[in-house]
Amino acid sequence: MQPKKQMSGLDIAAIAAEMQKIVRGKIEKIYQIGEKLRIRFYTAAVGKRDIMIDPNGKIYITENPPTAPKYPTGMAMLLRKYLTGGAILSVSQYKFDRILNIEVGRGGKRYNLLTELFSGGNVLLLNEDRLVIGSKENVIQGNKKISTGEAYTFPEVDFDPSDFSLLERDVKDILLNSDKNLSETIAVKLGFGRIYAEEICVRAKLNRKSRIEELSEEETENICFEVKKILSDVLLGEGNLKPNIVYSSGDSSKKAIGFFPVDLEIFKEEEKEYLKTFSGAADKYFKGEIERERVEEKGEKGKKDREKSKFERILERQGAAIEEYRRKMETNKELGDLIYAEYPPIEEILKTLNDARKRYSFGEIKEILRRGREKGIKTVEKIKSINEREKKIIFDLNGREIELSLEKNVFENAEIYYEKSKKFKKKINGALRSREKISEEMRRYKKEAEKKKKTTFKLKRRWYHKFRWFFSSNGFLVIAGRDADSNEEVVNKYMEKNDLFFHADISGAPATVIKTNKKEIPELTLEEAAKFAVSYSNYWKMGAYAGDCYWVFPEQVSKTPESGEYLSKGGFIIRGSRNYLKDVPADVCIGISVEDGIIGGPTSAIAGRCKYFVELEPGPFNQNDIAKKIYRHFIEIRERDEEIERDMISQEKIIHFAPPGTSRIK
Repeated sequence: MQPKKQMSGLDIAAIAAEMQKIVRGKIEKIYQIGEKLRIRFYTAAVGKRDIMIDPNGKIYITENPPTAPKYPTGMAMLLRKYLTGGAILSVSQYKFDRILNIEVGRGGKRYNLLTELFSGGNVLLLNEDRLVIGSKENVIQGNKKISTGEAYTFPEVDFDPSDFSLLERDVKDILLNSDKNLSETIAVKLGFGRIYAEEICVRAKLNRKSRIEELSEEETENICFEVKKILSDVLLGEGNLKPNIVYSSGDSSKKAIGFFPVDLEIFKEEEKEYLKTFSGAADKYFKGEIERERVEEKGEKGKKDREKSKFERILERQGAAIEEYRRKMETNKELGDLIYAEYPPIEEILKTLNDARKRYSFGEIKEILRRGREKGIKTVEKIKSINEREKKIIFDLNGREIELSLEKNVFENAEIYYEKSKKFKKKINGALRSREKISEEMRRYKKEAEKKKKTTFKLKRRWYHKFRWFFSSNGFLVIAGRDADSNEEVVNKYMEKNDLFFHADISGAPATVIKTNKKEIPELTLEEAAKFAVSYSNYWKMGAYAGDCYWVFPEQVSKTPESGEYLSKGGFIIRGSRNYLKDVPADVCIGISVEDGIIGGPTSAIAGRCKYFVELEPGPFNQNDIAKKIYRHFIEIRERDEEIERDMISQEKIIHFAPPGTSRIK
């Protein structure tokens, strides 16, 4: 047997029952560790503990959680914002599905932390109206992506054991309408999973591969009894549980192969370890996996692999949903056709029962039908059950049990099934469209991954990269400070004897230096340095399209003020005559260089070194917003030009060259 990897619907029911003792507990902290969430809570009953949630099929309470990461993820921050300090109001499983909901009250509002624990599952935060606040993964339901603010819809589930009074009827209905063998029906249709399905068959003393239609009434009753027995043991909570870990036998090394809330006969020959709680069993079973979990980032390759598996999980879920929709579409159409084909006997039985309702109560009608069955009246024998509350009957029609409404005529009953068939057909079409979109995303991802493999760009860090900088059209390096500290560093550490110092003639401007390398500076480089000094000064912040600038020699720049004067940090005293340049245009250009990635400076210097660039002027957008616009523009270009690699472009690098204040693209 392969080791257990995921928890089943019955396991989730056991966890939900156990977790009733944490209701009214207080949530203290939330972390994300790789794929998992760790929720620290406190209750007077159990003290401080952690809920571990892995949407790949695992949820339990642990006393020994993995180490919290140094920095919280975006998902952890979102959950902390809404849930930290909140009280746990309820813990519940959705029907018998692998979905667990933790309801939290905070600040007079209610929130739902909902975890899908099936293949391709998710963790979602919903408000009290089940509108999505946020989620770990994209929320894909049927044929569309659910965005923030939209309603979450629970998946359709065949089996709901919450009402024990209806349990036997529901189990029989699912068994009788199944086209699978006994074990597969219990595993899939009832949602128990393979192992518990085999256990129920063993307890009922039936071959797991038995065909449903070959089961006797007594054998069907036995299945219902064992289903009810195992459910009652689990749903009634800790007192009825016998949590255990099963170890494989006949092996030199002891190896855990599964953990279960109750004793299973199919493992009676295997070694077992009993624990106090089912969470304790799950915690110990998964301990090895948790210890191997690395808190630090796994790197780009691991991230891409997870993205790929996410696509595959979504496609797998959609494929299964499409098959299920197709089956239900065909079944409902067949039932509609069957009602039309058997019009006379159905009309007769509906009329007879409705006439009887005028004179008798439902209890009396049921008694009349019982006596009719005892007498062997064939028409009566075909009425399998009556649902008094919904005013419906289950009628045997040519060997198929079909639900009919007493409040509708034959045509209307047939139309109910046709409408259901149409609904599932629409779902199929929508799911196919969604599947194609996801497939296209996956193809783009693969293409992106291939491009990533071919990446050759790697920026070599240079000493001047911490400043604003550019190379002039004549090849001279020009550097400028970004703030008071870097202004002082430019002058005190990097300005040399033969360099030239530029400064806009306004308070609030960068110390700008041309590195001359003892060479004569051409006029064009002087103009470009002046534009650089003006563009990154308060002239731009004021919305001015031009400003005055001057340049001096290094020996004219001093940090020593005159007696009685005060010199602020980042400021300098200029002694001697200044070389003024009047009405220097504000000119900023940001482009993509194959050698240096994102670079910025005067258009004349940048355009010649870049295949693609944008020119800026004073405008309405702050640095972050203009950087986003430029980033999106460059990303669109990258989609068309494979020479431009992803690592060449980043919003952070664009901000590095964005001028102060607000701007717009020309």
